[in-house]
Amino acid sequence: MKRVLAITSAIAAILFAAGGTPPPARAQQNAVSPGDSSLYRIRFNTFKSRIEDGLQVWHMEGDVRIDHQNSTVTSERGRHYPELKRTILEGDVRGVDGSMRMFSDLGEYFGETNVLIMIDNVRLIDEGLEVTCRRAEYDRDEGTLVLTGNVRLSDSTRVMYADSIFYDRVTEVADAWRDVVIIDTSEDFSISGSHGRFNRLTGEAIMYERPVLVFDDHAEEEGRVTSEWMSYDMEKNIGTAVENVNMLKGRTRAKCDSAAIFNDKGYMELFGSPTASSGPSGMSGERVILYYNDKGVERIVLPEKGRLAESPRFDSQWIDDSWIEGDSIVIHMSNDEVDSVQIFGNARAMYYPYEGTENKVSNNYARGDTMFFRFDGSELIYVKISGNASGTYNYLNLG
Repeated sequence: MKRVLAITSAIAAILFAAGGTPPPARAQQNAVSPGDSSLYRIRFNTFKSRIEDGLQVWHMEGDVRIDHQNSTVTSERGRHYPELKRTILEGDVRGVDGSMRMFSDLGEYFGETNVLIMIDNVRLIDEGLEVTCRRAEYDRDEGTLVLTGNVRLSDSTRVMYADSIFYDRVTEVADAWRDVVIIDTSEDFSISGSHGRFNRLTGEAIMYERPVLVFDDHAEEEGRVTSEWMSYDMEKNIGTAVENVNMLKGRTRAKCDSAAIFNDKGYMELFGSPTASSGPSGMSGERVILYYNDKGVERIVLPEKGRLAESPRFDSQWIDDSWIEGDSIVIHMSNDEVDSVQIFGNARAMYYPYEGTENKVSNNYARGDTMFFRFDGSELIYVKISGNASGTYNYLNLG
């Protein structure tokens, strides 16, 4: 009987962690933390109480459980510091806070500050969101998570990777650092960078440092956009890239100061000294619009002050580029090469043909209201000029 009473008294002392005289018998099931009217309860199967570095420490074994407000934390064993209201948890650590479920190998709970730390093989599940990482620090008062170490955050259609993520459960915004990648598995695109922010409610991703957008990832020709800053709506599959924008799709490359990306409709609009190239062909204009599909760029539109230039063959006698200019130009592509060109308004063209083995050089200058050209590889095979058409043909025999 005396042994039973001794054990009961010790358990009462552990349950309340008051650091002084045990509370009255009626209160011995509950402990109230300072400044907090909620219950703070610790349970376990067996324990040993020791003084370590001047602090009382309870070494607990078997079905360790902490109940605090609407949260519960359990483990196989643990150490509790009643004066600090701090508990170190070991073995199959599990936590529940509202809708969130947490799992790890190790844990630590701070009752004064309502902070739960999960360490090693961490896994969190919260209303469709799943997280795995090396370490998670959860502030229950603020509803925020600091996730570090090979962080993977995912829902039904998107996956986010980073070295570390700060996640707010209230706003559902994730701030991520280092090796950040967000993948949309349903639409086949991803955005990555050194530092990014993703809003799960709006679907907006912002990359602040050296972002890279990869689209048509599993297509015949992958697309890629890089810039200094990028905002991307992953719900609508559209975005904006700013400063030092570079785009690559198949053999087609483009540069500009800023770009509007409409990946949902398969086109991209370039602003600020835009240029594009594919093989020997270069395009420029006030704006450049590139239309693409899985196989590559299929059409390039130069809606204002368009210019298309093509460098001569390596064995040509000419060193000057052939060129086409007009108020607007539509360039049709096939297999990453210029297939045909339409020019509308003030159309002008200078063509330096390759004469083959003939011992001469020639050029053709033409102008008109509209023009149409068709190419076979680098060879011009058809020309049509309409409205106020005129032209000049020059040639020179070389010997």
